[in-house]
Amino acid sequence: MKKKHHFILLFGVLCLTSGWAQRSTSLSLLDAYSFAKAQYPLLGNHPLLQQASDLRLENIEKSKLPTIQWKADATLQSEVVQFPGGEMVPISIDLPLYNVKTYAEANYLLYDGGLRAAQKEVEKLQLTADQQSLEVDVYHLREQVNRYFFGILLLREQVKLLDVTLKDLEEKKTTLEAGVRHGVVLESEVDKMAVRQLEIRAEQEQVQRDIRSYLSVLEELTGTSLTDDAQLKLPNLDAFRLNQTLTRPEQTLFQYQKQSLLANEKLIEANRKPKLSAFAKAGFGYPNPLNFFDNSVSPYAIGGLGFSWNVFDWGKEGRDRELLTVKSQMIDNQQKTFEHNLNLTERKYQEDVAKLEDRIARYRQIADLQNKILQQLSSQLEHGVITVADYLTQANAELRARQELELHQVQLQQVKIDYLTQRGAL
Repeated sequence: MKKKHHFILLFGVLCLTSGWAQRSTSLSLLDAYSFAKAQYPLLGNHPLLQQASDLRLENIEKSKLPTIQWKADATLQSEVVQFPGGEMVPISIDLPLYNVKTYAEANYLLYDGGLRAAQKEVEKLQLTADQQSLEVDVYHLREQVNRYFFGILLLREQVKLLDVTLKDLEEKKTTLEAGVRHGVVLESEVDKMAVRQLEIRAEQEQVQRDIRSYLSVLEELTGTSLTDDAQLKLPNLDAFRLNQTLTRPEQTLFQYQKQSLLANEKLIEANRKPKLSAFAKAGFGYPNPLNFFDNSVSPYAIGGLGFSWNVFDWGKEGRDRELLTVKSQMIDNQQKTFEHNLNLTERKYQEDVAKLEDRIARYRQIADLQNKILQQLSSQLEHGVITVADYLTQANAELRARQELELHQVQLQQVKIDYLTQRGAL
């Protein structure tokens, strides 16, 4: 029975292990964004920012509790109080030239003018801005994902085109070998075809290595494990349009920064309001700090209320408010500059899209014509009218035309995705 249980346990472990080791066969671009964000180490600062803010808020909250300090003072003076008249004065005073006292002092702020409430509001708004700053940093991961995502797609298109060419060359090589056997084609013509096949296979191997390299980086970015032929899915671009509204996380960050900054107005106001506090002291002193005629070590205690109000601050409050206004305007200018720079590229994307669409239409025509010519030369090659070199030249021309067509089609998709990413529309 034990052996049966052990077998079941081992089988379950193997199943789990194989499940963990299983590699994904597809990945969408939007999922890649989400995975890359979840994988990004900087996001670990989110809970740390919250933790740091909670600690600062707790310190602000605790500041309303009484403060208790233990203090000690010792002084040495050159003379003490003496009554004029010498022996004629009936009161005798014998005070030492030094005095020592040690005491505990407690202070409690009864009214702070709303200072703590203002500090809490500033802290909460600053936390929101700091967390949004992380979102801005993470958003730039999309540009890296786009680069490798489309890099793989472009390289795969090259592999497809090279496969088609190899297949075509193999068919022509078979025809030439038949001609060699019948004595109508030189064997060197077959060798030329074989050399070209080797060159294309070498190019294929290099492209495959590049694809694997790009896949490795994409896996590292997204924390996924992909098969070499994993399908990379793009979002539907049928409804693509230019002149998208700008919705970047930086815009939200600018607004949070302004809110955090302007919350300091309440802090400035609270600092100017009157403050009322209670205090108490208790300790020992020599001589007695409260009884002028007692020069022994004596306990003493003092308690009372304290009031403070900075009635005149030489215009500091006004300058502080003005400084907040200046800083707020600086944030506005940063946002306008950010949006201005992005809007400048709107025309460039329009031109890039139009240029690629025009090139796609043109190279589609070129590829069709080159293929038509290649079919004619294929018949001529079979009848010995042209040489292999002539055919290979045309085959290369047709291949380049199809490569350019496929390249521009993928590039058009990349330009559209880059545009949507830049505008924050994905």
